[in-house]
Amino acid sequence: MFQPISLNKTVGEDYDMDLGDALNTKVAMTGPGQMTLPDHSLTEFPDRPMIDGVRNFQSAHGLAVDGVMKTDGPTIGQVNKVLAQNSISAPKNPRRQSKPLENQDANNRFREKFHPPNGRPR
Repeated sequence: MFQPISLNKTVGEDYDMDLGDALNTKVAMTGPGQMTLPDHSLTEFPDRPMIDGVRNFQSAHGLAVDGVMKTDGPTIGQVNKVLAQNSISAPKNPRRQSKPLENQDANNRFREKFHPPNGRPR
């Protein structure tokens, strides 16, 4: 039985992302082939392939290409339609209860890597 994905927070480079949402997004993007499964498997930490996967999905489905997926926006709605058509379900409970500080540290590392103060990604 199809189980749609849902988000606790907006997913996108400039947002404080929930780690469980990042993992759900990665699973959702690998299902329709918008993101390649990495050799080291999926992690719950936001990364460039995840954001690019959202952008690829948006482009492939005629949505505004901004790499952002809001909790009730058109991208997540289309993701759930595609997953339902392909009978791909979201993971039952991939969310790991993380401490707020741990979540913030992961987001800070992501921002430093892709939005460093000097304007050049590492």
